[in-house]
Amino acid sequence: MSKKVVMVTTILFIGFFASLYFFWPQKPENPEERLASGQYVQYVTHVDIPKIRLDTGVVSLWDYAALSGRPVYMVQLDGKDRQEVVMGNRIYAMGNDGVYQEVFRYDEGLGVDGEKVLLYYGNLTTHYYGGERLQVALPFDGPVAQIALRYVSGGMIRCTTDQEWNLKLLRNLQALQQYGIGEAGVRREMVQHFIAFHYNNDNPALTRRIFDRFYTAVDREVVWQDMESIISQLDKKITSALAERH
Repeated sequence: MSKKVVMVTTILFIGFFASLYFFWPQKPENPEERLASGQYVQYVTHVDIPKIRLDTGVVSLWDYAALSGRPVYMVQLDGKDRQEVVMGNRIYAMGNDGVYQEVFRYDEGLGVDGEKVLLYYGNLTTHYYGGERLQVALPFDGPVAQIALRYVSGGMIRCTTDQEWNLKLLRNLQALQQYGIGEAGVRREMVQHFIAFHYNNDNPALTRRIFDRFYTAVDREVVWQDMESIISQLDKKITSALAERH
């Protein structure tokens, strides 16, 4: 057999096996497996359960996820066998009929960290923003303007005090105080830290002592009253977000 024939035969074999690889029917990916592992679902491969109840009726969760274009998490928030669905700024829980229904909506934005539901409130402090970014490097440079709650038996409760979180907040407040309250972005950053401290400890008197210790500017009473107003807004948002869904 000539070299030319061998070469042609080899090319034909390669082409045959390549066609098998690319055109042979592949096993479709199961979105339930992706959801169960806490991964995002961005598209639909079939329209099985679970179902989700909307104002327009009951639809497949896969259809709704694909049409809305929102990332979806299926996570276990309350320690029970059934998992909850987190999509955008909403949480859905499965009812007795096996259909997911909306149980919580927080328009400022929410996230999930393990079994914790994180509510963001940075938008409520924008009036402190002077147009310049904070210039000081903080010991903890992660997000601060968030409240950690737990979804338990159809309601939201505060998590137990996280002392490690307290320590991060206090170290940052000390750095901000040393940098100078009048500097760009410092007031807003300090207010966000004080609010985070308040929700982590659920102790207004302790929050006031921490505030007086670190916020020494002449407008401290005005800022404190503004903080109380923001906290009141947040409490109402959390309460109404649950009340309106049941």
